[in-house]
Amino acid sequence: MIKMFTSLLMGLSFAASATNVVIEYDDYEKSTKKGFFDKTQRTPTADNPGTTVGEARRFVLEYAASMVESQVLSEADIFVSVKFSNVNFGSAATTSSSYTHSEYSNYDEFGILKDGVKYPYIIKRMLQNDLRKEYSATEDPEITFVDYPNNHSNYYSIEQQEFTRFLNLALHELVHVLGFSVSPCFAEYCTQQQSDTPTANSSHIFADSPYNKYWKELTKSEREEVVAFDNKIFYYGDDALDNYIQYNVVGGHNEQGIMLHSGLTDSGSVSGQSFTHISPFVESTELMKSRVGNTTSFGAAAYILCDMGWCRDKRGWVTDFELSHTPLDEIKLDELVYLSYTLSNPSDKALTGMFVDFELTDPEHTDKTLLPESCGIVESVVTCEIGLLEPHQQVDLDIPFKAPLGTYSIFAKAYSKSYVVDIDGFNNVNQQQVQVGELPFPDITIASSFSVNEGQALFIIPEFDPNESLSFDWAVIDDSGINFEMNQNSDTGEISFTAPDVEQDTSITLYLTANYKNQQQAFEVEITIIAETETETETENNSTNDNNSSTNQELTKPQNQAQKSGGSMSYIVFLFLVATLVVRKKLEVKTGSFQHVDS
Repeated sequence: MIKMFTSLLMGLSFAASATNVVIEYDDYEKSTKKGFFDKTQRTPTADNPGTTVGEARRFVLEYAASMVESQVLSEADIFVSVKFSNVNFGSAATTSSSYTHSEYSNYDEFGILKDGVKYPYIIKRMLQNDLRKEYSATEDPEITFVDYPNNHSNYYSIEQQEFTRFLNLALHELVHVLGFSVSPCFAEYCTQQQSDTPTANSSHIFADSPYNKYWKELTKSEREEVVAFDNKIFYYGDDALDNYIQYNVVGGHNEQGIMLHSGLTDSGSVSGQSFTHISPFVESTELMKSRVGNTTSFGAAAYILCDMGWCRDKRGWVTDFELSHTPLDEIKLDELVYLSYTLSNPSDKALTGMFVDFELTDPEHTDKTLLPESCGIVESVVTCEIGLLEPHQQVDLDIPFKAPLGTYSIFAKAYSKSYVVDIDGFNNVNQQQVQVGELPFPDITIASSFSVNEGQALFIIPEFDPNESLSFDWAVIDDSGINFEMNQNSDTGEISFTAPDVEQDTSITLYLTANYKNQQQAFEVEITIIAETETETETENNSTNDNNSSTNQELTKPQNQAQKSGGSMSYIVFLFLVATLVVRKKLEVKTGSFQHVDS
């Protein structure tokens, strides 16, 4: 396995961060250039610098892992193996290993682990602060993503899109890694022991009418019956989950809690997604629905993870702190500036053990003597210990920054070393691009003149290397008094229009403005519209008319002679010859006209 400590493209690992997600990539994929090492070229974007599909995938997965690291506390490393597969079983699947706890497995200081209950290994390690760096490979969860073409140009974007993207899918599977994956099992591949053994969350399951019983109160036959229904199983929690449901969920809940996935598949067997997903009948955007929701929030799953042990038996709770920053304009060379961040606690409860890390490209890019008193630097990571963050309190952090000419990615992450579960890690981490000095304008090539026949379409496309910061705008300087409709693409600079009819060759002048960051370049383009000429057609028509006239004159004598001799057959032959000659000449004129138009 290739082990990555979330550090592929931007150095997304922090020494001070208490939680560490260790991503184990597949050696075979690396050697064959597939999956997370796919070499298919792509255009890097402002929020994903990957130049290949494989790099873009790794960047998103590691960004998602950094989000998770900011949301939960674990002294034990969280190991996860990842790969892609061509087998079509949906979009992704997570395989997790579990164990049944016993007195020989030791207990935790919080009194959460119980005899005879099945837990994911990660819950045990986290509760027992197991700091070993290596475990049995069978204990580590594995995520398998389905490798199929995705047509969304922004599928590997970090920013919110109108469709579900790879970030949502990666977060969904990482929540399974955290333990939202081990539940009562009634799928066709489950053993009787797996069906009967209590799990970390089965004590929170309630069977709705007509059963109206908690899971532990159901008989074996009742359990087998209820899992076949798609709207009978609910997860009940404490008041915090009830409040979440009240303000965020419209349907798919009752006084007992929120509905979990259950029911039969098309083949008639119990769904393997039962208990481990929020029901699709829940009317809210939930990341952990069986069909991944377009959100970065854990949603109701945050409260389930809290109950499973991440909140250490109510010593913590579900919260939502936030780290924001003020974007910088372009920085001048040798200019000292401050990167301004704000850490906020919008909740009614105080947060303890708060930290913020800043990953710099080089430790020389900051002045240690100007760092806030609460901050220090180890290698290229600036760590600020905030400690207590009161309810509704905001703390401002200004990090000194000075660097040579270039573009720099600054990655920042807020987290707590207390037992809270943060519901949305997207607002705990952020990256910004800092530009020092003025970058040279990208090379753009476009011809200064074009010509087009009237009635024909003209397409003009400037040539340049793909660059997301480039945009274009066309304008008409001189239209020579003619009307035409122009279509343009501001991203590619492409322009197209159909040349209007003109009485004579006419020139129009267009102006292309290329925009790059705070710079502009202009290009003047002259277009000549060529009028259809009548010279060739008129010449041929005149020649035909002259020939016809002389022919008629030459044939007058035979015609008169025929009439005088009374030879009717000769007269008919005469008329036939004249008609044939005229038709032939007309065809020659038509052929000449078509050739002129096509040229």
